Amino acid sequence: MKPKGKTRSKNSDAFRRSNPFEFSARNAGKNPKGIVLRSEPAGDPAIYQEIAVRAFRKGKAVADILVGLDHDGNLRVLVTADGDGDGDHATAVYPEKAIGEGHVEELNIS
Repeated sequence: MKPKGKTRSKNSDAFRRSNPFEFSARNAGKNPKGIVLRSEPAGDPAIYQEIAVRAFRKGKAVADILVGLDHDGNLRVLVTADGDGDGDHATAVYPEKAIGEGHVEELNIS
């Protein structure tokens, strides 16, 4: 029998327990700018679940990318800009939409 008052599902608990995965980025075996990437679950599992990929240089967040769904259920990738990984997301990319049909959207962050 389930305990009364429990509202979280096993799936949301598993999502939240997922450990971050961190590694040094490489291209052709090199990483001249010292970028470290970390992927981890993001969002409130009771409302939404996304995966975050964050990029760091010398411990400073220089990029933040979120992959999840928009309010209509479309696959959406949010990206920060200007080397500010702690800033608001500036661009949304919709990988399932055709280019020219809202594939990329600049977000109003002012």
